[in-house]
Amino acid sequence: MGSPFVRMSVYIINISPENWSSCDKGKIFGIPESETVWYRLDSGDITLARLALTQNKPCGCVGVWEFLRDEEVPVDRRVGPNPVIPWSDNAYRLKQYFTELAKFDSPFDEGFGGRRRFSEKLGWQAQRLRGSILRLTKVEAGRYVRLLLKEKATEISLAVTERLKSVVG
Repeated sequence: MGSPFVRMSVYIINISPENWSSCDKGKIFGIPESETVWYRLDSGDITLARLALTQNKPCGCVGVWEFLRDEEVPVDRRVGPNPVIPWSDNAYRLKQYFTELAKFDSPFDEGFGGRRRFSEKLGWQAQRLRGSILRLTKVEAGRYVRLLLKEKATEISLAVTERLKSVVG
């Protein structure tokens, strides 16, 4: 008989600062038409909502969300007068819905800096975070979440802390 526990995946979604308020307000995220995503999230997956790097703006994880569901955006509603997605920077083909588990007053400092844009803290290049959404490996998720829990402990409830620990092992 298998384990009654299901191991959820951990994802990072990169949200542009210009779109953050709409994403945060509705707990939504969109996948652009132009981007290929090689996997679909499952209900209950943990998602680290991250402000993407833009010039002179802080970047890093600003919240922990749980994935609920997604829906294909009809072609005629991707752009134009009545788009399903509230952003105008792209045509979005997939709309994702989440529930918030934790929200941070300031972004989690991932430690990217210098010319190499390498994080000694996380052990990977900033280039690893390219794209709208990425699934972290078990090792990456464990390291990121443990550091996040350490630095944002006062902003994460005990229940969410225990859930995150159980997801990354």
